[in-house]
Amino acid sequence: MTYRRPDGRVLLPTRIRRRADVFARDRGICAACGVDCPALLDAFREALAAGSSYLDDRDVRARAKALGFDPERSTWWEADHIVPLAEGGEDRLTNLRSLCLPHHAEATGDLRGRLARQARHDRDRADTMQRAVRVTIGRLAGRWCPGTGKATRRQRTFEQTQDRVCRVCWAVVKVDRARRARPHAPKVVDVSDTDGYTESVGRET
Repeated sequence: MTYRRPDGRVLLPTRIRRRADVFARDRGICAACGVDCPALLDAFREALAAGSSYLDDRDVRARAKALGFDPERSTWWEADHIVPLAEGGEDRLTNLRSLCLPHHAEATGDLRGRLARQARHDRDRADTMQRAVRVTIGRLAGRWCPGTGKATRRQRTFEQTQDRVCRVCWAVVKVDRARRARPHAPKVVDVSDTDGYTESVGRET
């Protein structure tokens, strides 16, 4: 959208002015591969105009799409921030460069990947801190298991620390108690000798 002052002067939005300044400096030449984007677009339009049939037109458009260029766009270059704004870059001419559409799409994909990894890292870190705070507060309030950090659904306690534990830890405690209470009881085995009588022999396993 443009704005016209009472004296007839046209005011352009900041983004349009920045793009015009970048084009005046770089003339649409990609900073990554050095291709002349306006010249390439002109060659594409000439190829479309020289086509003798619909198949030729479709073939030219397919070749452009295969290279990463959109045949429907009026320009084949983009003004890209060297240091992205999302990562603290400044919106100045010194922080702008010209990129062709394929390299701009690649740079945008890399930026989205970095932002997604950073967001996932921040989310995991926040979850870890929240879990630690919850476990700490739960230990003080007796609501969270000190072993797993899960909620205690039953009133179970260790004999040593008198802490409430979850079902998982309580199952481990019960098995441990059972092993300590009955450690490998001797088994009775019947052994028949050649004389025909049976005697009970205790054998430890």
